Amino acid sequence: MSGNYEDIGSFDTQEEINQWAARNNIDRRDISIQQGRKLRVAISRDTTNLSDQELRESRRNGFF
Repeated sequence: MSGNYEDIGSFDTQEEINQWAARNNIDRRDISIQQGRKLRVAISRDTTNLSDQELRESRRNGFF
């Protein structure tokens, strides 16, 4: 992922991404999805004021 995006991780389905975004109050317009064997997700850094550590751990634990 390039630009001002932070890699979040991989998901198996689009539905998992939608659930993750809804659970963490993330607007779908603020994430980038790359498709391969799994769907890779990155979030715009401008969207959140979370630290790098919090962003990396959000995939495992959720933001809150």
